[in-house]
Amino acid sequence: MNLLTEIPLSKANNPIDYSSQLLLLGSCFSENIGAKLSYYKFQGIQNPFGILFHPLAIERLIEKSVNQEFFTEEDVFNENEQWHSFDAHSSLSNPSKAQIIADLNNAISRTSTQVNTASHIIITFLENQRSKSHLIAAIHQVLNEGRVSYFPSYELMMDELRDYRFYAKDMIHPNETAIEYIWEKFVEVWLASNTSSTMKKIEKVQKGMLHKPFNENSDQHQKFLVKLNVLKSEIQTEFPHLQF
Repeated sequence: MNLLTEIPLSKANNPIDYSSQLLLLGSCFSENIGAKLSYYKFQGIQNPFGILFHPLAIERLIEKSVNQEFFTEEDVFNENEQWHSFDAHSSLSNPSKAQIIADLNNAISRTSTQVNTASHIIITFLENQRSKSHLIAAIHQVLNEGRVSYFPSYELMMDELRDYRFYAKDMIHPNETAIEYIWEKFVEVWLASNTSSTMKKIEKVQKGMLHKPFNENSDQHQKFLVKLNVLKSEIQTEFPHLQF
């Protein structure tokens, strides 16, 4: 008896490795997966304009970045003693008009550079079942044109994780268990098999850097730090661009 609706997955033709350049844009999912990719030291940037949900907002910012259309004073407004932009998430809002414009234009420059160098651009969309149905229909039209792949994170959440125990307290967003599950599926599909050993080493370093010793001056802890630095050096010898 099969009590699980499994989503069929197959390995990507152009998987991500440590030479890949990534650009992640969109909803909270891009933040969750982006955080995992960042933790394992893959190269790229995520949501330079903050979390974005609407496809037209994402399209507009990609176009502005490709064309290097920079923001001006006319593109921001003041409310509750903060300057905001309708084009970006409120995380970029600032009490200084000059600063928010500078931050927005820095995001334009960073995105422009990354769009031109990216090996993979990951765009995620969310809200409700009605909007999602339109998005899925549109996505599959684009898929028919080739050069675009669809990772079924939504289907994994709705079908394989069909239970509120996989949701956060707001009963809307996935919790840590769900994020980890979907990340494992993302790794299975999108990460090159030769990244596995490096990821394990990086995870060991990351956990080691978070270690809190009882006695920082003990011989045991000093030996631990030496081993950790040796492991860092081994990784950085192979991948000089990685920074800890």
